[in-house]
Amino acid sequence: MISNENPLISALVSDPDMQPLLVEYADDLLTEERQLEEQLRLEDAPGLKQTIHRLKGSGGGYGYPEISRLAGEIHNAFHLELKVTEDIESKVRALILLCQRARAGIALLKRS
Repeated sequence: MISNENPLISALVSDPDMQPLLVEYADDLLTEERQLEEQLRLEDAPGLKQTIHRLKGSGGGYGYPEISRLAGEIHNAFHLELKVTEDIESKVRALILLCQRARAGIALLKRS
């Protein structure tokens, strides 16, 4: 489900060369959201760490430093302990919401 409340707009939205890439990124974000949900359900800390690492790298590249920043916090927390703590779960859920907000922003781009 896309959160239409307070969509997150890419810092690169005004670059016409990036717009089609952002549309593709929305699909990638949906896949990552689903993986994060499943990995949380299974308490799959290594899988979460891998998905978080991808989002940490891709977020900023697509103009979403908020995604990279939060993913970086979660990734660093896994360096302390490779298990799904309440704090990590809470942050992963916040990251999922950020991804949903980014997809909502991209959906606005597709409509314009």
